[in-house]
Amino acid sequence: MMLTDFTKRIKIRYKITFISTLIFGVLSQGMGLFNKYSFHDDVTHLFGVGATYSSGRWMLDILSQWEIALFGDGHFSMPVMNGFSAITFIAVAACFMVAMLDIKSQVLCAFVGGIMVVFPVVTGIFGYMFTLPYYVLAMLMGVMGAYCFCRMRTWRKAIGIVLMGVSVGIYQAFVPVTLCTLLFYVISELEKGDDEPRQAAKKIVAAGLSAATFMVIYFGLNKILLTKNNVQLSSYQGINRMGTESLSEYTARVIHAYREFFAPTADTKYYMYQSNIRNVYTIVVLSGIAMALLAVAKAFKKSRADACMLGGVLLLVPLACNFIFVMASPSDVHALMVYGQVMPFILFACLLDRLTFKTRKIERMIKGGLAIMLILLNIMY
Repeated sequence: MMLTDFTKRIKIRYKITFISTLIFGVLSQGMGLFNKYSFHDDVTHLFGVGATYSSGRWMLDILSQWEIALFGDGHFSMPVMNGFSAITFIAVAACFMVAMLDIKSQVLCAFVGGIMVVFPVVTGIFGYMFTLPYYVLAMLMGVMGAYCFCRMRTWRKAIGIVLMGVSVGIYQAFVPVTLCTLLFYVISELEKGDDEPRQAAKKIVAAGLSAATFMVIYFGLNKILLTKNNVQLSSYQGINRMGTESLSEYTARVIHAYREFFAPTADTKYYMYQSNIRNVYTIVVLSGIAMALLAVAKAFKKSRADACMLGGVLLLVPLACNFIFVMASPSDVHALMVYGQVMPFILFACLLDRLTFKTRKIERMIKGGLAIMLILLNIMY
């Protein structure tokens, strides 16, 4: 009875998001879920979690110790257990994303849950089954932390910042997802236009400060734990150089991040936008730019300040989605590190959900056509 009452309180859009993630998850990741493929590091880490402190992933070791304390034994590379745990974590993260951006369309909710689990980065991580649930948990903690900071009050905001910082201590490559979640919340609030310019500016500043703070927490604890355990950061994928490059190097990386957004790499290194998927991505970007301009024009009617702020944060979207290319040299970035590239699709779903026209028939045609294209994208992936 208690479980029935609890499920009745859950809004239908969250149920659809969760179930969509599970269905698309089994369909897209079933080969790795119901078989045992040991790929690359998984061959030598069947009974461990891999590099921890030396890779700046101190929370990975802590979670491993908690797992041993809870279950009474070590960690195992088990497809069904680890795979379903990962898909469930993604489903919960998708629900938080829908709640964060207040997406109401049931079709778009199903899309968000689907795209977050079918994106090829997830398939890639399924090849590293030994660490799969931990890495996906890092993404979930980043999204939950952003939700706590943006949607909750008082001390819960502090919990959100800590969650975001700890998520980096599991796997640094999900930082762009956390940044995008914060940024998309600001965009969503500015697009609604319910706040006065001063309140809107405060939300922008707060989101920026939260991002800086959770990175300070990560680097601070990383330094403390490295010293405590007498460990040095390895040079793998440039981990020991993060934050120490020259200004010109970071400028070049920022330019590369924007270039990657508008003309994404289609080779086998990332395999995100091959074949017809690249055409769909082009439509998403162009349509997204059109919807963003409409949102700015709508904000301009209310206040020039609102329009300028909305335009400014929208210009940061390519950088946030591809921030991994700023964190590490593009030559060091591999396919498991670019999950942030799924975020443009989620922002697109948010903007599409808010799109309105004076003529209802035209609105239904445009929104319906684009929504069908998004569901098709899930099937293509």
